[in-house]
Amino acid sequence: GSVVGMAGLVYAQRLSDPVAAPTEAAIDEDGLLGSPTETKKKARLSTAALGFFVAALGGVFSALQYALVTAPSPRDGDPRFDPLGCWTFAFGLSALVWTLLAWAAFCVAARRRGDPAPGLQLDVMMAPGAGAGIFWSVANLFGTLAVLRGGNALAVAQINAASLISSGLWGLLYYREIRGRAALYWCAAAVFTGAMTVMLSFEKA
Repeated sequence: GSVVGMAGLVYAQRLSDPVAAPTEAAIDEDGLLGSPTETKKKARLSTAALGFFVAALGGVFSALQYALVTAPSPRDGDPRFDPLGCWTFAFGLSALVWTLLAWAAFCVAARRRGDPAPGLQLDVMMAPGAGAGIFWSVANLFGTLAVLRGGNALAVAQINAASLISSGLWGLLYYREIRGRAALYWCAAAVFTGAMTVMLSFEKA
């Protein structure tokens, strides 16, 4: 039920506003729509496949992250692993290192093309970026505590459902990305997902 509800949250806009068949003059930002040539059809399919692959990969790594946290239980008296100590520090340090490596790779690629290197955007990173990072880090910490208490199978699904609903609320109330029937469909999917998430919590013995 939670999975069905989350799918409804993602596809609410498409369910309410079906996309009309593209004409030869219709061209989108990616240049994929237009005359229904076989090349453009394959390009759309490859883009969709890449999106599903990245989403599946994110789910695998999300589950693997908390599986590593819960594997050596603190109740076993194993002093080699502290989920709220060395795990949190290693997680933050790894995120910093990989972010800097990705930025360096983009700089090298831009230099080879003769383009200016991407800036660090410090004016954006100082206030909005730091605020978003702090809130995300606090949420990640509480998520780890929830997984340690409720288990990987239940808590991770509840965390993902809550994240999807909260991010959707920003799009609905602040950015006004969803309107009309799509907003009604999204609200119905959010209520259904929340109810299924609460029912899922009763599965904990």
